[in-house]
Amino acid sequence: MAKNSFWNQANRYKQSKKQKTIKPQFGPQTAFLQASTDICIYGGAAGGGKTTALLLCPLYYVGIEGFTATIFRRTYPEVTNPGGLLDKSRFYQSLGARLNSTSLTWHFKASRIKFSHLNKPSDVRQHDGSEIALICFDELQSFEKEQFFYLLSRNRSTCGVRPHVRATCNPATNWLRDLIDWWIDPSTGLAIPERSGVVRWMVRDGNSIAWADEEQKARELYPDSSPLSFSFISASVFDNQILLNADPAYIGKLKNLHPIERDRLLYGNWNVKEEAGAIVDRNSIQIEPGSPPKMLRICRFWDLAATEEDFKGSNPCYTASVKIGFDGDRYWILDATRNRFNPGKTNDLILAKAQADGYQCMVRWEMEGGSGGPRDSYYIKNMLQGFNAKGVKPRKEKVVRFRPFATAVFANQVVAIASSWTDALLDNYHNCPELKRWEWDWIDATSGAFDQIFQSNRTPIMPL
Repeated sequence: MAKNSFWNQANRYKQSKKQKTIKPQFGPQTAFLQASTDICIYGGAAGGGKTTALLLCPLYYVGIEGFTATIFRRTYPEVTNPGGLLDKSRFYQSLGARLNSTSLTWHFKASRIKFSHLNKPSDVRQHDGSEIALICFDELQSFEKEQFFYLLSRNRSTCGVRPHVRATCNPATNWLRDLIDWWIDPSTGLAIPERSGVVRWMVRDGNSIAWADEEQKARELYPDSSPLSFSFISASVFDNQILLNADPAYIGKLKNLHPIERDRLLYGNWNVKEEAGAIVDRNSIQIEPGSPPKMLRICRFWDLAATEEDFKGSNPCYTASVKIGFDGDRYWILDATRNRFNPGKTNDLILAKAQADGYQCMVRWEMEGGSGGPRDSYYIKNMLQGFNAKGVKPRKEKVVRFRPFATAVFANQVVAIASSWTDALLDNYHNCPELKRWEWDWIDATSGAFDQIFQSNRTPIMPL
């Protein structure tokens, strides 16, 4: 009866013949929505209609008084950005829902669907005391293992809907790969078709997870525990005919990705690892001894630290900057710095470089979290009055932020000026992600500069 309530509500709010029917596509998407397990994970590749399927999950129960669902993304921008989770949920309005844009909650007549994020591991504590009948994770591979398991304790219900968890994912070689190991071929890294949707029973005993093929067997092995039913349903772009009809070139776009991302997102390979040289091969970056051409866009991005070498032993983080330009065809690495200075010397260097680069060069820096980040950013922006300068909050994990630059390298679109810093910088790229804590500064600065140039290239440009 609960699931029929969604379709009844959809029919109740039909207003015109133009209204489209809301339903899953036949195949894996339908199987995901019909799953009856305590936990079901869906996806394993790009383009499988994962987010749409997740947004449909709570609609089965919106007619039930007191029903609540929370859909999580790892960061707040992933919820609120244009085209993000919130935008994709706008069809809830056609079912009579009202959006509270402050709390990011859709209010139905009897129930609520809320969007939230877990940027920091400790953010799960914000949900202490919550009672959430349906917990959904979009892009589960981006969350911490303990975030996932902690929120299982908030998955409870008194509204009559059985508590359950639904999640979508793309391949990653982290805790999630271990969790769904039984459903993945160990030699190829691909999902085993015959096991897609097969239900198993899970018991977490401390840090280890025990599995059984039947509930009774799990209860016999762990009589003091409550086994949870679990399934993984694989899907890819080849299961999404609506997308392929709307964008026939989408598969070609996936094929043009960096090899690591192509194997994960197009082919669904869970075994691909990011090793030294696998993300960026330094030999793929051309070194140009001459002068660069005129640039259409230029950005110097700073990854800030405020510790001199003598203060915290031999290896505090660096203050690093990378200056990248775009000539309309290729991306040029024009300059790079890396120093261990105190805040005063760091500010002097930022100002000196801005003056040397000129007003046509954007100046950006990574704005740290907490109260210190906005305060320091305000001071730097005042120091750089007249320049195109502002702080930028990091949106994703370090390696993820570096991948767009790596894709440009793979496409032979990156050139580096020959200078005293060139070899050290390219070695740093090549060794990513096998870097020590204090070796990530150039990576972060490069990711930031490239992102700013790339975002700028989406708008009309004039030669500078």
